[in-house]
Amino acid sequence: MDYKKFTLKNGLRLVHIHLPRLASATLTVWVKTGSRFEEQSLNGISHFLEHMVFKGTRKRPSAKAISESIDAIGGEFNAATSKDWTNFYIKTRAGNLEIAFDVISDMILDPLLAQEEIEREKGVIIEELAMYEDTPLIKIQDVFEELIFKGNSLSWDVGGTPKTVKNIQRNDFVRYRNIHYYAQNLLLTVSGGVNENQVL
Repeated sequence: MDYKKFTLKNGLRLVHIHLPRLASATLTVWVKTGSRFEEQSLNGISHFLEHMVFKGTRKRPSAKAISESIDAIGGEFNAATSKDWTNFYIKTRAGNLEIAFDVISDMILDPLLAQEEIEREKGVIIEELAMYEDTPLIKIQDVFEELIFKGNSLSWDVGGTPKTVKNIQRNDFVRYRNIHYYAQNLLLTVSGGVNENQVL
């Protein structure tokens, strides 16, 4: 598979894979941060922030408005967090890539981080943690990593703990974003039926 790497003037890195036979394209933003880069008192903030970018921006002030923007182009979108990275993606018809760029950049660069949404999402994340706790196939990996990485941030749960999640506040998100969400710490990948010039 052929790919090209670019570094833009602001330090943002881009990897493009042209797959001309595809009618679709996938745009993914990777952030070089995850649970291993967190303070222990804020364990889970990477994952929590991943949730919060879907809750609204100034341009699209609600989760519904963001979702409608993607639904309108027949796209799908999601995100994930690990110990080392956080990513956000949109997959859509190649001709809608410009809209995908607009939506994903809006979400990542300008999330509202509304206090009421933060408080509401705390409950969602704590329920998610409980669900994983009750799923042995998932939980066993966490137990293994707690043992082999004991004393290191790699031993921490990606989702945090109920206590750390409850303590996270809006100013913690703002500070965390300032530390990790900047051009040189991001990687943009675009693959599918779009050529290099379109992507650049």
